[in-house]
Amino acid sequence: MQTIRAFIVRLFNLFRKRRQDREFAEEMESHLAMHIEDNLRSGMSPEEARRDALLKLGGMDRTYEECRDRLGFRWMADMYRDFRHALRRLVKSPLQSLVVILSLGLGIGANTAVFSMMRQVLLRSLPVERPEELALITASGNRPGNIRIGLSGGPEYTFC
Repeated sequence: MQTIRAFIVRLFNLFRKRRQDREFAEEMESHLAMHIEDNLRSGMSPEEARRDALLKLGGMDRTYEECRDRLGFRWMADMYRDFRHALRRLVKSPLQSLVVILSLGLGIGANTAVFSMMRQVLLRSLPVERPEELALITASGNRPGNIRIGLSGGPEYTFC
C-alpha cells in the first residue's frame, strides 16, 4: 500500500513542479536558519555560522537534486523537458521541421511496404491444404533425377 501511495505522490509531483520547488525552498531555508541559529548560540560569528550551516547541509544544489529525485520520476521529468525543447526547436524552424517529418514519413512508409511484401512472399505459407507436399520442378543442365529439399519445404526435382 505504501508503494502505491509513493507512486501516486511521485506522479502528482510531475504536474506541480513550481509548488514543489517553492515548498522545498521554504523547507531548506528553515533548515538553514535552524543550523545558523544553533551555530550562533555556540558562539560563531554570523558569517561563520552561515558557512558552517551550508557545509552541514551539503550544499543547497546537491540537496535539492537529491530531494527532487526522491519526490518524482527524474527520467520522466527529463523526457518531458527534452520533448518541450524539441518542440520549440521544430516550431522555430518550420522548413527544417517539414523536411524531417516528410523524411520520417517516407522512410516509415517504405519500410512498411517492403516488410509487408516480404511477409507475403517469404514468410506466409501458401494457401493450399498441405504446403509441405508441394514440389519445385526446375529445368537446368544438372544431372537428371537429382532430388534435394528446396526452399518450399518439399522435394525439389531437376530435369534436363
